[in-house]
Amino acid sequence: MSSILYNKGFAVELSHDYYVYTGASVENKFKVNQFLEIIPTDECAALMQKGRMRLVRTGQGIILFYKAYIDETALVPAQKPLVKLQDGAEFVFIVKMATNAMPFLTNVSDWNVGSKTYSAEKLFMLDAPAVSPTSPTTVPLSDSLADMVKPALFSYNFRPVGAYTGLADVVIYDNALVPNEVFRVDNVPFDAVTESYTVEINLENQPKGFYNLEATEAVSGIPIYITDFYIDANLARQGVFGLIRIKYDTINRLYDTTTVKTGFITFQYAFLARSAFWRYYIVAQNPETSFFNDFDLGVVDATSAYTFFASNPSPWTQENGEPDSLIKINGFPTVILTSTTKIPFSEKTVLNLNLEKFPKPGGSFETFIDNMPNANAIGVDSDQYGAAQAVPTITPDIAEIFVIV
Repeated sequence: MSSILYNKGFAVELSHDYYVYTGASVENKFKVNQFLEIIPTDECAALMQKGRMRLVRTGQGIILFYKAYIDETALVPAQKPLVKLQDGAEFVFIVKMATNAMPFLTNVSDWNVGSKTYSAEKLFMLDAPAVSPTSPTTVPLSDSLADMVKPALFSYNFRPVGAYTGLADVVIYDNALVPNEVFRVDNVPFDAVTESYTVEINLENQPKGFYNLEATEAVSGIPIYITDFYIDANLARQGVFGLIRIKYDTINRLYDTTTVKTGFITFQYAFLARSAFWRYYIVAQNPETSFFNDFDLGVVDATSAYTFFASNPSPWTQENGEPDSLIKINGFPTVILTSTTKIPFSEKTVLNLNLEKFPKPGGSFETFIDNMPNANAIGVDSDQYGAAQAVPTITPDIAEIFVIV
């Protein structure tokens, strides 16, 4: 006689550094899952059906279960998977985002990866390392961005980097540890009207997945354009946010829980909160006209985590400020104070940022306003009053906060 049961195979947990459950004593990292849906691809659903598996959604993400049995008639009762998959089994899940959540998450999230900047047409990919019997029970997912999602057969147009206008060779490589050439078109002509190249790409004989394109000068082999894409016709039609890919080179690692419960693996990834310089505009609407003859203003962090510098009278060299000689808001004197480092957006309010007044020429400071308002993550970018740092080449990413005193 045997008993049938479901064992945990693995879990995926997605969190976000922005979210904090303010009603509890500990942080709740999983609020982002309210807005995300993790769904197996068609191929993954077929693999799960073959392996007698089911998926359960949790507040943290998902848990995959597999059907197992215990042969109670055996001399030593043993637990085994009902159907054992083969080595190399790969589980690929689509990550969809609620449409109404995208504007807010775009503002509070840093989805850039390495040198790549996230945009709507790109695919956010999370990959697990090849799982072996020696893997730990918690495994981080690594992130990457595919420049685009395409079907297996498509026409691609690109402009070369630089002034080259000769013939180009276009080569597609797979994403193997040692990349293999899977498609090639030589001597693609330059279109002088569109100032670009157009090539027909056919990967219908290749599996779905991640590929790299490299275009080079036909004679010299010097690169003139490089990009990458994920091939999947269904994903191209759906416009998904991201993918999660988990591959078991050694399938026994998936079934560790049939004998040792601690063998259960949780794959984890935390989305980063976006950061920006905070710039306070202190509008002196109520102080006496002689106020700044006697005092400077400064934003002081009681925890010493952040420092704010004034833009006047001596930019980037002092913490305490007087009204900017060139800028008035609604006709009132305005002191401008900017953080020297970026501050991450958070659901949890940053406290202990105090507006202090400093007597001239020195002396003890006095608190003017406790707990200054935080930056609003919606619509924060601005450089209308100058770059966030003294180096003008740095792209500003500034959260403006207006305070009337």
